[in-house]
Amino acid sequence: SSFRNCKSLKKVKINQNVQQIKIGENCFRNSFIKKFKVPINLTVIQASIFKFCKNLEKVVINENSKINYFGSEAF
Repeated sequence: SSFRNCKSLKKVKINQNVQQIKIGENCFRNSFIKKFKVPINLTVIQASIFKFCKNLEKVVINENSKINYFGSEAF
């Protein structure tokens, strides 16, 4: 829940070449994030990660993405 309810959060930039990454459940829940580019090596989109993000306009997933699981109510 690192950025949960964070009204000042608009964007997050994560290096696309990061080798290991884990983003926990509810991490951005109810924040004001507008865009998120999924790191290529992220394998799991946790439950409720973007739930209630009313300003979220775009989630970019690279065609080479390693995502293999979307948690419940991720969006």
